Amino acid sequence: MERWLLQVEEMMMASVRKVLGESYSAYAGTARNMWVLEWPGQMVICTSSIYWTAEVTDAMKKPAGVEVITVINLVAEWLAC
Repeated sequence: MERWLLQVEEMMMASVRKVLGESYSAYAGTARNMWVLEWPGQMVICTSSIYWTAEVTDAMKKPAGVEVITVINLVAEWLAC
């Protein structure tokens, strides 16, 4: 593969990584329904997946029974947006 094409690929990945970091940081300080409209779809899917995984993991660490209620509340909250 030509060198210039490898450089283009590197810059594309760096750009995506930068925007993803910005999207991740903005998520916590913005209402979800507004945040979704402000960011590209790829960033919304990726950032949402990161937060969803972290929240479900935290919920599953709680005592038996509590995690189910917590996950149900998380789903309800996400679907309300």
